[in-house]
Amino acid sequence: MNNIVVKYFDPLTIFDNISLEIQKYFPIKNIHYKRFAEDNVSTIKELDIKITNDDKIDETDIFFSFIVITCTNIDEYRNKIRPLITQWLSNNSASNHVNYELGIVFIQTTIEDISDNKMFNRLNLIEKIEKDFQEIKHENIFLFPIIYKSLQDKNNFYSRFIIKLQKQIINSLNFKLKYLECLEDDLYRTSKTLDLYLRFGIVEFSQFYLERLETDYINNIEFLSNLLPGNLEIIHLNKFNVFNDNILSSNEDLSYSGILQFRLISLLKLLSLKHQPLLYHDISLLHKTIIDDYLLKLEKVFANNINLDKFMYLMIENVFMKLPLLLSNLSKKTIVNELNKKEWNLFLGRLSKIKRQAWINMVDFYGILPFKINENPLKNGKEHVINIIDNLADTEESILNEYINLTQNVISYWKELKPVTIDLLSADIGIIFNKFGQHEKTIAILHSTFEYYYNVMKWEDLSIQLLDVYIDSLEKLCQDDSLQKVIIDDELVPIVTVLANCYLNFTCLMKNDSKGKSFRSLNRKLETWDKFLELNANTDLIYPLKRLINLNMELIPKLGYDLKQKCHYYYINITWDWLIDAQIILNLDLVKLKMRNLVSDNIIAFDALNTKISDTNTLTLRCYDIEFGESELISIELFLRNNNTIFMKEFDERLKMNIIPLHSKDKFEVLIQEPYEHEDDKVLLDVRYENYHKDKEEKSNIDLKFEILEPNYLIFKDCGSSEIDFMGNTMPSVLEFEINDKNFEFVSNINIIIKTNISVNNTFNEQRILFCQFTNPLSISASLIPKLNTTYLDVSVDCVYEPFNILSSSLIEQTSEAEKENIKSKTNLSVDINNIVLPNNPLSSYKNFFTLSDNKERTLIYEIQYKTLRSAIQGYLTKSFLNEYSEFFLYKTVWEQYILPKFQFHTSQFIHFKTIKLKVYDEADFSEYLQKIVISGDKLNAKFIENLMIVYRKLFDGIQLKENEHIWDSGKLQTFNKEIDFGCSNKENNLFTITLKNFSNETNLKMGNSYRYELLINKKQKRINNDNNNKEKYECIVLDNSEISDWLVGGFNKFCLDNNAKTETFEISLIPIKRGYLKYPKITIVRCDDSDNDIRNNTHLTDFININENIIII
Repeated sequence: MNNIVVKYFDPLTIFDNISLEIQKYFPIKNIHYKRFAEDNVSTIKELDIKITNDDKIDETDIFFSFIVITCTNIDEYRNKIRPLITQWLSNNSASNHVNYELGIVFIQTTIEDISDNKMFNRLNLIEKIEKDFQEIKHENIFLFPIIYKSLQDKNNFYSRFIIKLQKQIINSLNFKLKYLECLEDDLYRTSKTLDLYLRFGIVEFSQFYLERLETDYINNIEFLSNLLPGNLEIIHLNKFNVFNDNILSSNEDLSYSGILQFRLISLLKLLSLKHQPLLYHDISLLHKTIIDDYLLKLEKVFANNINLDKFMYLMIENVFMKLPLLLSNLSKKTIVNELNKKEWNLFLGRLSKIKRQAWINMVDFYGILPFKINENPLKNGKEHVINIIDNLADTEESILNEYINLTQNVISYWKELKPVTIDLLSADIGIIFNKFGQHEKTIAILHSTFEYYYNVMKWEDLSIQLLDVYIDSLEKLCQDDSLQKVIIDDELVPIVTVLANCYLNFTCLMKNDSKGKSFRSLNRKLETWDKFLELNANTDLIYPLKRLINLNMELIPKLGYDLKQKCHYYYINITWDWLIDAQIILNLDLVKLKMRNLVSDNIIAFDALNTKISDTNTLTLRCYDIEFGESELISIELFLRNNNTIFMKEFDERLKMNIIPLHSKDKFEVLIQEPYEHEDDKVLLDVRYENYHKDKEEKSNIDLKFEILEPNYLIFKDCGSSEIDFMGNTMPSVLEFEINDKNFEFVSNINIIIKTNISVNNTFNEQRILFCQFTNPLSISASLIPKLNTTYLDVSVDCVYEPFNILSSSLIEQTSEAEKENIKSKTNLSVDINNIVLPNNPLSSYKNFFTLSDNKERTLIYEIQYKTLRSAIQGYLTKSFLNEYSEFFLYKTVWEQYILPKFQFHTSQFIHFKTIKLKVYDEADFSEYLQKIVISGDKLNAKFIENLMIVYRKLFDGIQLKENEHIWDSGKLQTFNKEIDFGCSNKENNLFTITLKNFSNETNLKMGNSYRYELLINKKQKRINNDNNNKEKYECIVLDNSEISDWLVGGFNKFCLDNNAKTETFEISLIPIKRGYLKYPKITIVRCDDSDNDIRNNTHLTDFININENIIII
């Protein structure tokens, strides 16, 4: 780019001798420029100078002019050279001197010139010229010798010349700028000043005046409104290298297109002066200038111009894409960072897209194809086209290929920047394939595109248009009997399957908008829906329910009653938001909500049959086969058209619900509780029924089944199995269990899990898992104290687990007559007791004593009636809660089975202060527990939970009972029977009565003296046994030698007893060896073996009558 012109006049044709040498120093680099002293220094990186003698150059483009002369003597100077200079000066008018300076270049041509000292030397010549031509400054006269002393001398000379030339050029620049400042035309002054600074490559001032031009004119709406549109002129590439061309002026006819073109060219020149490759902000500026500030503004102004599309296409194809600035920055050798690369791709992608659209508009306008590529109407006013583009395709195949190439060109730039636009362009290719009849390619491209636009981008109308094209391709493929499948995601899929899904999607996408405006007619919607249903007669597909409706389920089962079936049922209400047009009516054969019980793994189903839904958005699903407990939702299914069409929604595994038993005043209920009557060493549970009618007809419609889930060592005694069934009139009141494990010992506390299954009228089934606790709350021990004619019974009652109130106790004799009738008859041995509270304290024990006067063998039963403290408190709280919150009667079962067992009461607070208070308080834990068993979504459920929290807080604070409140009136009355089985005669037959009698009548005995005693042994009854094999023998031992005693025995201390004698007498001698009050020594009777007379460890009952007599030893 030769920006700076230096003109010369060479009348003697001698300048070529030095011209080539001067050219070696061009361009001049790194020139420091400062117009005014206060200005900052600017750097002209490169000053490219063109030395020419072309007379056609505009004088405003000249920055220095000189004449080239030579002469050998004074006469030649006077006669030839001086006239030439005079003529040359006259040709340069005085007005041009304000723009550039004039100079003379004198070239010596002979050696003699140097040696001629007569008068013609260099100094004399310069002086002569200065005198003759005073308008030429001394510093502008240059003398070039023919030879130099050395090469260095030559180089130094030319360097000095270049410096002087550079100075004169800069001075000319300042002359021109000063001249421009005096002009009145501001637009010309601004644009010309901008042109000068761009020519010299002074970036800072160029940028300043370009911004000034934009502010004052290009962005001035008032100024632009007075301009004519101008013409759509294709800019030739050489214009970007030319200066002083089309300088804007207010005196000339300005046009909008002309001022935009000047600004465009000026900016491109400025950017070419900046850092290369371009920085990010410069790339963005180039992007904005070419597209937003030039092409799009012209497109807006010339919207109705018949040549607009051609102009846009050619400007991009032949001008912008071939700009040296772009080519150098986009060269493979140029290293571009990632950020700059993205901006280049964004810019080039927009250029390519504008070019593509212009090409499409021209193809549509020329009518080459039987259809329009672009569905949008063509621009108004296009009546004819001139100068058609030579290389525009004219066949369908070539047009399709060019369309794809243009589209892929845009995609290549934007593939990482604008994925949405890339999808749109890809969709355009799919649409054009459909128009050209290449339907399989259309399907491959448009598959799932419409769903993305609808679900992600929310472009509803565009989604429907693409889906319409997709369906059209599928329907045309269906007409080909030889083609049954199509490739979808690299897999062969039946066309019918794909088409059915598309019909469904099309129906769903055609929903009315929020203003009620429909995207398609109702007839089209109904037609598509019918096509969908017809296709499904030949498929077994399951469709996602979310395509039709958006479900809202309460997930709160409620209790209802079926008058026709005469049974209860549980139901759930579901609501939904329509995702299809509400005018489409759904005739549902079945709606089924399935869930899985997490304990039993059984499937629970809520359903509705033969339902028609249109604009209704509420549906009730019933369940006649319920199982309580926590369940996990599996799916909800809708069946249409004789179950040929199925819509399903599968639920997340985390979506759970808890089905709780609800109470009703007329609903049959089965509860398993601790038994009313406990029997020692028996595991019993009571079965309680509610709303169990007595008439046989009603009872025969109920079937009942119990199954023991835990522990595995228990079975039902009646059937010897873990399962037992009851039907009709055979409903049990007590369940008796037995231990089916020989290695398991009976314990007094067993946690039992029982599954109950109730069937009513063979229609309603209810399964429930009950957590029962068998507890033997009392520990009863009994001991017999036999005497000579009387036996005493000592009964001790202890609390095992919790305090209880003993209401009565009695001793019951089981007579032989009663045994036959299997009943108990009370004797006169009863002892009545009232309200004795026994705490669960190891030091607290309640005792009963009974006297048995007869000696017969019999079975006695100790019976005690009581109420546990927990049972009494629970009964009191239940009554109080239901009285205060009567609206929660529905939750009575929940209260009894889930809430009350959660409470742990402070027993000592009740016993000592009559205060019902919680022992453990954790409000957060209790609240979390309630949320698990009672779903709070329902208003009543939420209120129930809220009031339970109030009760929980009250219990922690403590409920003080009033004096007149008798809590023991509440609770369950229980009975405990302890069987006492003993043979009195056998024990009495082994009873020996012993009496010691002192032969002397001394009251006080002396220590160490021996005293004679009579030992009298009396047996209860003669032990006569005719069995010769009976070898039992008894021996009386007085003071065993192994024992330490206060007595000594003189003589024999062992005596064999006669088995046939009732009474025997022996004489013994006893010696006291300790002073004070002494008791008689120990006397025992044992059974011995005849073979060796060894004493067995079998001591028999003895009654030492005077063993406790005190003898004084002195």
